[in-house]
Amino acid sequence: FSNLPVTVRTLDPGLKALVSPSVATVTVEGPKDLIEAMTARDLAVTVDAKNLEPGAHNLTLGIQAAAGVEAAEIRPKTVEVTISK
Repeated sequence: FSNLPVTVRTLDPGLKALVSPSVATVTVEGPKDLIEAMTARDLAVTVDAKNLEPGAHNLTLGIQAAAGVEAAEIRPKTVEVTISK
């Protein structure tokens, strides 16, 4: 799945986040029937910004997917998240 938007989770109130790059590519593995039924809407690519101070941070991407489906590869593995007020 290509060009999936990266979503910032748990950003403290009053802060903004800019993600670069803002999209990722995910290769998934799991039962063939689950994967064939999936669409890009069934995957969420996220970074956790909990307790981050303003400034630039390199964060590892994670995914949320249907039960039984896992990420085999996420490209890029990390993104730069710039936090500002």
